[in-house]
Amino acid sequence: NVHDSLDCLSPMGETAYRGELLVRFIEKVDFGKDLEQQLNFYVECRAVFCNLDMVKDRLVLCVSGLAVKAYRLVKGKHSKKTATFV
Repeated sequence: NVHDSLDCLSPMGETAYRGELLVRFIEKVDFGKDLEQQLNFYVECRAVFCNLDMVKDRLVLCVSGLAVKAYRLVKGKHSKKTATFV
């Protein structure tokens, strides 16, 4: 696996390289209007890549962007379902 061999003794360059690869992959995954599935993907990524700060930082931004996407999809008028999501 890409991140299994990384630990606190790994060179910073190696950690940054692998982190950037994972960030690029995460940004390419898009479930379209299925925001719940997108959020579940981000949650799984956070659990799996918990030792990579770069990935966790990007996931925070992705989840924030997901809230904005939900707002735009409903054009500011939330239903019961979207209100609980946001």
